[in-house]
Amino acid sequence: MADTTVLANDIPVAYTPDGGWQGEMPPPILAGCTEPLVSGAPDMRGLWQAYAVEVKGQPAPEGH
Repeated sequence: MADTTVLANDIPVAYTPDGGWQGEMPPPILAGCTEPLVSGAPDMRGLWQAYAVEVKGQPAPEGH
């Protein structure tokens, strides 16, 4: 049987655009990764949502 594990290193790196993301969020970048987490690592998978946004140490304007 062939090894079907998809390693994180096999997936291209994605970067957040300068100024943050605008519009519809893209699909999860590592969704197709089947590589298991290393033993003892916290499982931080999922959708993260900002609760505060700062620009140069100050609260960002409304709607930023």
